[in-house]
Amino acid sequence: MKRREFLSTVVEAEDRVQKKTRRKFVPSEFANKALPVVPRSASGLEPYAGPWGPVQAAHLLRRTMFGARPQDVVSASAMTVSGLVDLLLSEPAAPDPPINTNINDTGSVVGTTWINAPTSASNNSRHNSMRAWWVSLMLEQGMSLREKMTLFWHNHFVTETAVVSDARVSYRTNALLRQYALGNFKELTRHATVDCGMLRYLNGNTNTAANPNENYARELQELFTIGKGPEIAPENYTNYTEQDVQQAARVLSGWRDDKTTFTGYFTANRHDAGDKLGFLKATVSYALKRPELKADFTRFLKKLQL
Repeated sequence: MKRREFLSTVVEAEDRVQKKTRRKFVPSEFANKALPVVPRSASGLEPYAGPWGPVQAAHLLRRTMFGARPQDVVSASAMTVSGLVDLLLSEPAAPDPPINTNINDTGSVVGTTWINAPTSASNNSRHNSMRAWWVSLMLEQGMSLREKMTLFWHNHFVTETAVVSDARVSYRTNALLRQYALGNFKELTRHATVDCGMLRYLNGNTNTAANPNENYARELQELFTIGKGPEIAPENYTNYTEQDVQQAARVLSGWRDDKTTFTGYFTANRHDAGDKLGFLKATVSYALKRPELKADFTRFLKKLQL
């Protein structure tokens, strides 16, 4: 048989197999046949004064939660807009931690939490326990924006369980994001910077005066806060330069992760104590270009007499 004929036969046979095994897609009977039409406002940040009822309440809940139950929509539409917004921005009590479900976990008893338990060979089962715990919090959410914002910040201040390599550390990172999910961004950034999981994930725990590591310093400026802006020279951008990255790494040097308490801690003998005014001036220069920051930074400069 010629090569072309042989290959054609193989392809035809594969097509026949796929046609036999391919399942016909059947849409769910509960799926929307069309996207819901919701009256939209083109106004700015002033209080909403348009129509208010179950349709608008359901739209707001879809945007702020992982879906809402019919009874949630009924309750929400019976409230005022401001009352519902206040409820969505309220701080629910912190959830109970995940529990051990693996009888082979030698560090904790089944049904008890493993977040402070000794190291165990069952780290993977602890990760599975945490995933199930987190998904259950999303599924059983109350009328609050917190769970959706926790996921949002997890996708922003990213870490990975495979790199962090300890479920106890990953849990603390998740708890930190949940604690500050509805709070001040500056405070969240400050705590995320020295979080044990972040120190491990972006090598902040290896950043020393003798061996600076720029990984987190770069991500802090590029992804977590101000962003690059247009490139003005190779590796130099509108909002920050390579020098800013280098100086920021020096500012952040000396932090390590405690493998017992799973927290970040500072060691002065690993920190670069040299002058970093160049980085401060670059930061202030950027801030002075932003009208919303200029007044605060001007007062700051006067205090420093710079």
